[in-house]
Amino acid sequence: MSRVSLQTVLGEGFAPATTKATLRASLPMFWPVLGLSLLQYVAVGIVQTALTFVYYVVGFGIVLAGVQDERLAVLGFIVTSALTYAIGVVLYGYLALTVPALAAEAKHAPGWIGKPAKPTNPLTASERSFRLVGKANVVRVGLIYGGLVLICFAVVSLVAVGILAVIALYARALNVDVTQVLSGGWTIFGVTAFSVLIAMSGLLAYVSAVQTLVYLDLRMRREGLDLAMRFDCVPIPQPSAPPRQSWVPG
Repeated sequence: MSRVSLQTVLGEGFAPATTKATLRASLPMFWPVLGLSLLQYVAVGIVQTALTFVYYVVGFGIVLAGVQDERLAVLGFIVTSALTYAIGVVLYGYLALTVPALAAEAKHAPGWIGKPAKPTNPLTASERSFRLVGKANVVRVGLIYGGLVLICFAVVSLVAVGILAVIALYARALNVDVTQVLSGGWTIFGVTAFSVLIAMSGLLAYVSAVQTLVYLDLRMRREGLDLAMRFDCVPIPQPSAPPRQSWVPG
């Protein structure tokens, strides 16, 4: 999806379809992406565990400090939740470019985007994503992915509401207690699972396109990739080289 998004955005003149988007053409990327996914799962799991621990510790302190004033406790929980969400979004923003970087800079990368002398691999993809985002773009990327997470959550919630409405109508038609059916454990589990499965099946392509656009934007802003693709005299920037903030004609 990352390569298809690059070809769609850049156009045929700048990104010729050198290989068709088939399963056989994508198989060489299966094991690298699987390894990258496992590394990300471990890293995100560690960070989320630490954030959850800090959240409960701070929340417990807020409860103890705000026993006499419930409004203070509620405000403290809101601030803590917002800070936890912001840290999670920043982490996701830093790691979100790993898959596009691996797809466009690995040893199987398309020739039109430049064969890197030092290809990006699953171990260096995270470092590459951190370096592309940097400090100057962390707020912008965090806002983009914060909105992306909210959109995904909203779509999943809408699908869940639709499924619950269908279940409620069916239960009413059978003269069954609607409240008892909707509050059942299996109902909640089934609705949640199916909502995530159905919604994310359609949203994965959208998420991949957003990640690829941010990756392409940062490579153009920081490395001058657009100039290298437009003018033959400008070399394709190497992923292993430091970001180039400005370009001076040689």
